[in-house]
Amino acid sequence: MSASRVSIDEVRVRSFIYGFTNPEAADQFQTCLLFDPLDDCETKFPPCSRHSICFENDDAEPYA
Repeated sequence: MSASRVSIDEVRVRSFIYGFTNPEAADQFQTCLLFDPLDDCETKFPPCSRHSICFENDDAEPYA
């Protein structure tokens, strides 16, 4: 699964950002995603926070 680092202790997966207490925990979570499904990684390396990312829809007309 594709994951990208947002900061030293945050990892983005799809439309969520997972926060961890330290960079090592974020490293372990990100490495886990290379081999295991997201659900398994969330169980093995539980984040201390998770929030969704809001995307703007550039194609939408204002006040439509």
